[in-house]
Amino acid sequence: MKTLFILVLILINTNIFSQTLQNSGTNAILEAVFFIDQTTGWAVGSGGTIISTTNAGENWYSQKIEDVHGLSDVFFITKNLGWAVGRKGNYPNFTGVLLKTENGGETWEKSNYSSSSSLVNIQFINESIGWMTESSGNILKSYDSGATWQFQYSGNIDQGLCVINEQVIWVNGRGANMLKSTNGGEDWDNIAINNSHWWDIFFIDENLGWVAGDDGIKKTTDSGKN
Repeated sequence: MKTLFILVLILINTNIFSQTLQNSGTNAILEAVFFIDQTTGWAVGSGGTIISTTNAGENWYSQKIEDVHGLSDVFFITKNLGWAVGRKGNYPNFTGVLLKTENGGETWEKSNYSSSSSLVNIQFINESIGWMTESSGNILKSYDSGATWQFQYSGNIDQGLCVINEQVIWVNGRGANMLKSTNGGEDWDNIAINNSHWWDIFFIDENLGWVAGDDGIKKTTDSGKN
């Protein structure tokens, strides 16, 4: 009976924590990954590295963008249309870099958008409307697929951006605070979540979401009220 019990535990643990180490084909430090479906995805990281797969990670195609120190986020709205953000230059004098692709990442074009600080996160809700954050604390919004950006907010923000729909957006604030907008970024409310440092945020819908940070993971089912 004891042997059977141990075997059951081993099988349960194997199913729950089953992971497969994949060969990414690069030695770069990868900072972000995004999959548009079960098979097609991209990851970005140091040295302007972008890797992509069309077979769920069995094989990765690697490329480097010249004159880019690192990329911190990548997002695709379709299999063809996507963006990546990061930094160029030398520490501590980084400036922002914004990349866009319209052919699934085969080629990337550098945006003319100029920023005196690193670009941290980017997400779009459709092919036109999206948000981007800067390490300086700025939140920006685009209405034209990233061609131009409008300033919306400046304050203490950190990595972590979650766009739920055209009205509801969450941004990770520094320390224990989160920023939430319910009108497309026109106004932002501070939401305090204990005395911890939160690193990332993700919502399934307007009510159900999680934050992850120094104190572990917290879940809300009422849009951050509790």
